[in-house]
Amino acid sequence: MTLRIFRVTVRGRFDALADPVRARLLTEAAAHDVVKAAFTETGTLTYERTLHSFTFRFRLRDESATEADSRATVMADAEARATAWLEELGATWSALRVDAHDMADVWTSRT
Repeated sequence: MTLRIFRVTVRGRFDALADPVRARLLTEAAAHDVVKAAFTETGTLTYERTLHSFTFRFRLRDESATEADSRATVMADAEARATAWLEELGATWSALRVDAHDMADVWTSRT
């Protein structure tokens, strides 16, 4: 098995946020500015003060037998982590999209 490292993004839209949730997000907005975005194992959340959309960024590892299995595993893990954070906050969302890029592809020349 090969250890694979992925950068995974989970994107979505905030949907009809309750006033307390909206207030908390606005209070914490500076800490979630896109300028501070990083791919981390615990995940980094970014969003704009308009509270329209959000992005989680994860750096996840997997050792499944195939790249396709690894990709599916890290995408499911990232989605679960992102939705858990949103649920804990009490936020509602829609249009969730998950994408994963194997970092080994960065070093592979495509001809």
